[in-house]
Amino acid sequence: MNRLLRTHTPAGVTGLLVTEAILLCYAYTLAGFASLPVDPEVVLLDTGGWKGLAWVLVAVLVSMHLHDLYLHIYVQSWLGLTQQLCAGFGLALLAEAGITYFRPGLRVPVRVMLVGSILAIILLIMWRYLYGTLVLSAVGKRWILFVGANPLVRQIADRIAQKQELGWAVAGYVGDSDGSPGPGSSGKHLGSMERLAEVARAIHPDRIVVGLTDRRQKMPVADLLKLRFAGYLIEEAPTTFEILCGRVATTGLRPAQLILSSEFAPNTENLRLQSLFNFVCALAGAILAVPLMLLIALAIRVSSPGPVLIRAERVGRGGRLFTHYSFRMSRSLSGGSPESEAGATAVGRILWQLGLVDLPSVLNVLRGEMSMVGPRAESPERVAALEGQIPYYRHRHRVKPGMTGWAQIHELDASEPLDPVTLLEYDLYYIKHMSLSLDAYVMLRTLKRVVQGRVSG
Repeated sequence: MNRLLRTHTPAGVTGLLVTEAILLCYAYTLAGFASLPVDPEVVLLDTGGWKGLAWVLVAVLVSMHLHDLYLHIYVQSWLGLTQQLCAGFGLALLAEAGITYFRPGLRVPVRVMLVGSILAIILLIMWRYLYGTLVLSAVGKRWILFVGANPLVRQIADRIAQKQELGWAVAGYVGDSDGSPGPGSSGKHLGSMERLAEVARAIHPDRIVVGLTDRRQKMPVADLLKLRFAGYLIEEAPTTFEILCGRVATTGLRPAQLILSSEFAPNTENLRLQSLFNFVCALAGAILAVPLMLLIALAIRVSSPGPVLIRAERVGRGGRLFTHYSFRMSRSLSGGSPESEAGATAVGRILWQLGLVDLPSVLNVLRGEMSMVGPRAESPERVAALEGQIPYYRHRHRVKPGMTGWAQIHELDASEPLDPVTLLEYDLYYIKHMSLSLDAYVMLRTLKRVVQGRVSG
């Protein structure tokens, strides 16, 4: 768990980022020695050339992140990796050109940029292969032993199987075997509950996760206490699920946690800081976006008859209703913040793809009705329907709705639309870990999707 951002960052991803930063520095430095007619040490040290090189490294790493090269560290396709790297370096070269236009002193010689970029691409392709096949294998996996095999345990095991870069592996589970499959395809039945201590001493798991079903025998408290005092890390399945999946499991959520615990109650100081953060960001964003919003308004007005803005009733913090503003993207007067692109005008489709439909809701942020980050603002009708179907749904209104949010960025990353229960679990995770650093992380992830042109809602 990254305590600053309240997110789980696999050690393998962190290691890859650090080592590739070193390789990039080496590639451009070597290119300087190979292509410059003067001593590169003079250029780098005496004339401040290292500052320009630092900007290049930052631009390349950010560009690689925007192309999802740190989302999956195992190489799925060498051709795809090469294309992504070339596109990433192309974007980095454009960024470097833009920076040096305003700060000529940071310009890196063209020969160094070209030679260094080619060398860096070759080195990164070779390193990705070595890192995926040798380094991660040498580091080894963190093994999990399950006590019981309830549905949440099975979800955890499936998540581990799907995301190998997490560096986790399932050793198996202990519990009463009734012939039903273990947790996930990799789950093995290692013995009955009475053999827990024996199994743990035999396999030495890095983590023991307790996930009992109602029909299993009672929790082996005595054995778990002995193992805890022996230094084993023991936690409940909902905690592990939260770490791995970035959301709170509603199936394992007890009413007492919402009633008695302060975990799901937003901190008053955090709310005040967030309000100040929201106002500053919204004011700056509104000022910077005025020319863009005027162009969008003109395009909407010219392309189809009707109002530029759509006003819709939405549910805010504490269940209070407010008027939400968005650009009209369809020919109907109800066409704002749509659920799909159906019926959208040509301008509306462009706004939809670029994620600019809800740009006018920055006015709602300035008025204190919304936050920059928070749960999605829903209509009263949808809220009433979901509150009757999903337990704890009302709890998402403990905070203001946001222009973007923890649930929204995960929905954008998903291959298909997420169901309301999963979205609620992401919202509960955000409320539980709400902080300015998490808000900043969500806004950067949203900006990344906008730059990629892959925003879908």
